Amino acid sequence: MTRCDEFYRKFGREGNFCKKYPSTAKRISKFMVLREEIAEEASKSELLNGEDGPNVNEILSEGASRPLASIKTEESHKRAITMIVQCFEQKFMNDAEPLSLTYREVQQIVREIVPPKASKASKDKFKMIKTKLDAALKDEIPDEAIDPTIVKIDDIISALQQSKQSLVQRKAALNRTGNTIECPQREEGELA
Repeated sequence: MTRCDEFYRKFGREGNFCKKYPSTAKRISKFMVLREEIAEEASKSELLNGEDGPNVNEILSEGASRPLASIKTEESHKRAITMIVQCFEQKFMNDAEPLSLTYREVQQIVREIVPPKASKASKDKFKMIKTKLDAALKDEIPDEAIDPTIVKIDDIISALQQSKQSLVQRKAALNRTGNTIECPQREEGELA
């Protein structure tokens, strides 16, 4: 359902005059605050700030604004408002149809700012990779060499890269002196 400007003005003056459900009234109140934020951001735009500029309802409908409810931080919320106005400016300049932003466009903006949480499948895959890495490292680095407070994968990868670099330098030094080193061949499936 699309509500007109008159509805929002009256709702702002009289509150829940039409006895909407409390959850609906709360959503309308949030959208009214959002309208003010959008109007403020649009007023900064030279393109949207004139008398010929669009009405706030033309930029974003109440339904299209719903993905913004998932944004928790104020900084991300302000960034989303700015991106919404910029996206509308682009559509306004290109005479795009529909002119107002759609639910999906707002949802895409929100996803750019706040990426969706990892799914259970990706968490399981991460645990499997971590287990394989831990098993491979256990063979390479003795337990005493790993400080229990620094068992972060990034730290271990960094340590392995430094070890690899020092081994490469040592191999190069030995090659210069005429000594050669035989490196064991990796089995298929082993980590590099």
